[in-house]
Amino acid sequence: MSTLEKPKEDSEESLGNTQRVPNISLAEIVAEALRNSKYVWRTVDGIAKETKLPPRDILYALESDLSDSVVRSSIPDQKGRSLYAMRDRYQRRRSVVNRVLSVLSDEIR
Repeated sequence: MSTLEKPKEDSEESLGNTQRVPNISLAEIVAEALRNSKYVWRTVDGIAKETKLPPRDILYALESDLSDSVVRSSIPDQKGRSLYAMRDRYQRRRSVVNRVLSVLSDEIR
């Protein structure tokens, strides 16, 4: 994916073909998926599967609307995919020593 395109605006966000959720922004849907307590780190594909949104829309939200609220691991998952987490949740789960080591090793961007 070479460029990010902003998803089409609509009065309702579509969640696949089965349901429509009025007045919830794409960023709010993606942020909620990132807060899912089952996971610490999420892939775009995992968020897409949970939300039934296209991966390109999720990537757009992560890299634009949520860019200040999300961290991306510099270490990909086993399939080479980027991993994302909400910054506040990531920071709460990390010890002080691990946070210092992360900064020194450029673990998050």
